[in-house]
Amino acid sequence: MPTIGEILKEIKEELSQKDISEFQVEAEIIIENVLNISTEKLYSNLNHECSKIEYEKVKKILEKRKKRIPLPYITRECYFYGKKFHISPGILIPRPETELLVDRCLYNISKSCNNNLSILDIGTGSGIIAITLKLIYPHITVSALDISKKAISLTKKNIKLHNLDRKINLFNQDFRDHLNIKYNFIVANLPYIPKKRFPSLPAELKFEPRLALDGGEKGIEIIANLIEILPDIVKDNNSKVILEIDSTQLKYIENLINIYLKSAKIYSLKDLSGKDRVIEISNIT
Repeated sequence: MPTIGEILKEIKEELSQKDISEFQVEAEIIIENVLNISTEKLYSNLNHECSKIEYEKVKKILEKRKKRIPLPYITRECYFYGKKFHISPGILIPRPETELLVDRCLYNISKSCNNNLSILDIGTGSGIIAITLKLIYPHITVSALDISKKAISLTKKNIKLHNLDRKINLFNQDFRDHLNIKYNFIVANLPYIPKKRFPSLPAELKFEPRLALDGGEKGIEIIANLIEILPDIVKDNNSKVILEIDSTQLKYIENLINIYLKSAKIYSLKDLSGKDRVIEISNIT
């Protein structure tokens, strides 16, 4: 049977031939998942010979990945903000860009003098944002909302994984029906891909739920629905709303805010590639 080092090389070569850009990282993840080892242990055991069963498991994952099925859907796990989470087909796979959204929310929490902060994560998906915030600031009240029953079910699983049972409020509903509670902070990573862009999307994205990606004709349909009801769900003028957006949509969203929230202030943050990725809305009421 081949060694870990030989298998690592084989996976990298095959993924590279399929134009999978992250072939190095994904090769490591596949081996770590099958052998249940860390990256450090992987590289300190490159001469270790794998068993036939282990090698067959690697080959099975590799064949699925070569069909462009996203790796997190195959391994059923992903990482966000340095923590492991369960993931499953039908739920949006967390992106590194979303960590900027969390960064901004954490910044606002750290600057607040309010010891009774309440936060609502809209479109929680796998629950990564809500859980990350609660893990870092246990004293805040965190709620998570999603229209998908499957998403709420997965969020419950991740809440249990991180020992947060009964510490995060869950709501399985459309945010437009959630008008009876007001919050200090709203955080949301809503669908923002324009319909016209779907035919040209990477093959992997076609495996992800369209409900979590499709933002309508211009990509801002769901975001617009949220902006319209913000005065009904924020507590006061100190409340803030933090949204992830597509870099091409900032002007459209600013126009919407000027229509529905005339006195609101907007602050935008750029991602590592220099593109507008997160906006913060304040002075809403």
